Amino acid sequence: MLRSAPPALAASEVVRRVLGRHPEYGRGRQRPNLVTEPSEVRLGAVDWLAQVRSLFDTAAAPRLHGRLVVIGLALLDTRLAAQLSGDGYLDAVGAELAEPLDSLLTPRARSLSERGRAVGADAGTDDWRRLSSALRAALARAEAQRKAAGRSMVHIEHLLAALGQQDAGPLSTLLDRAGVGAAGLKAAIAEGAKPLPPPPLDAAPLDAMPPLSGHARQALDHGINLANAIGSSVVNSRHVVHGALSVPGCTIVEALAKRGVHADDVEAWKVPDASTVRAAQLAGTAADTVPVPGDGQVRAADRLGITAEVEALASVLLARETPLPLAVGLFGDWGSGKSFFMAQLQERMQELADLAKGEHPEAAPYCRTVRHIRFNAWHYTDANLWASLADTLFDGLARADAPNEAQVKLDELGEARKKAGVARSERERLERDLAAGAGGSRRAVLTAASVAIEAVRDDPDLLKKLRTATRAPAQTDVATQRLVAVLGAVEGWERGPGPSGACSGRRCCTGGCG
Repeated sequence: MLRSAPPALAASEVVRRVLGRHPEYGRGRQRPNLVTEPSEVRLGAVDWLAQVRSLFDTAAAPRLHGRLVVIGLALLDTRLAAQLSGDGYLDAVGAELAEPLDSLLTPRARSLSERGRAVGADAGTDDWRRLSSALRAALARAEAQRKAAGRSMVHIEHLLAALGQQDAGPLSTLLDRAGVGAAGLKAAIAEGAKPLPPPPLDAAPLDAMPPLSGHARQALDHGINLANAIGSSVVNSRHVVHGALSVPGCTIVEALAKRGVHADDVEAWKVPDASTVRAAQLAGTAADTVPVPGDGQVRAADRLGITAEVEALASVLLARETPLPLAVGLFGDWGSGKSFFMAQLQERMQELADLAKGEHPEAAPYCRTVRHIRFNAWHYTDANLWASLADTLFDGLARADAPNEAQVKLDELGEARKKAGVARSERERLERDLAAGAGGSRRAVLTAASVAIEAVRDDPDLLKKLRTATRAPAQTDVATQRLVAVLGAVEGWERGPGPSGACSGRRCCTGGCG
């Protein structure tokens, strides 16, 4: 289905393709006749599936099968949900799941489900709360212009004129890039509607949605559905500009298209906004460790609510169709959870790669092999940082396979043991050599002493000469003087007892004096 899908398609078209392959869905109920409107949000099939994947907990629903795709797309597109809900078809598909649907949903999916269940005034209030402050201000200007023109509802020309008045806003940027500017917008409006009165100098703030015409309502609904589809909790001006330029059969939109102003040229129209709300920092102690990625350990320990973001980013990074090279920067304050995010991202990417390797159909768009290489720059602050980075990268890529962290530690331990064994053998060799050298020195000393004693015995005058030579301490060192004293003692030992038979006071060599 993915291989044969066009580059961009509506959610209803994806569901139509899924149901075409699975007529058994819905327990025999008649399949609804899905109608695709030209103004519907269109994304790539892989983009739609990545968003659907973020709606279901990967631990509770590890495989993204067709029924979940149908339910997930209905959560993302309220118009599609209305079509599928006829005759209880969507409920019947949900009843075919092995687990209760509520137990599979992520917080984002529950929020979308609650919005889908809201009706009437509740739905309008929820939509209004999601609008950005800039978009609310634009709607206030459109409402003021409606009143100035004496119209009963805000029409598409009021909405476009108000959006075009935003300083450096998405519509004015698009008009300037197309080379038509504000004059081009004014001319396009004049082709399809009555000339607008001058814009009011100020506009009273609004606290609820103003009355909207059919085309203006389509533009706003498209913007809300686009925000849902790309995972943005806030509906921004660019989403509604994209919606306004996607309204079919509108003369003003057609006039702008002739001037080169098109919906898909809006800057960042399918890029979700990061939430501006930060979690409160709670005082107290916390473990400064991150679980080892694998077996869902990091995901199970998630207390930051980052699973949806991890799912979306992992799908993009591992998709074979993602253009390369690709670099992603993750920024945050100290202790905000960057390491935890990276660990969970590694875990999810490995899961997707394993599913792709196992020929699971839902993982067909993903690469089968991924290498996780960690480089901690803090460990190399005193070394050549770039050389160390290159060495780490090439070493990681050169491995026959991608071992897990535990295996890497075992390999490092084995290498350390091998080096320790070599060092131990070298130490033992040096100790043997040292012992042998010490024994040779002792033998050399004994040999020299024997020669000196023999020389004194053979030449009695030699000792006298040595004693005479050592009487001047300034000319001889202490060691030489001691040597001469020892030789003199040796002479006395060898001569034995004096003539009277009494011991000379020195130890006799014969030992006969006791």
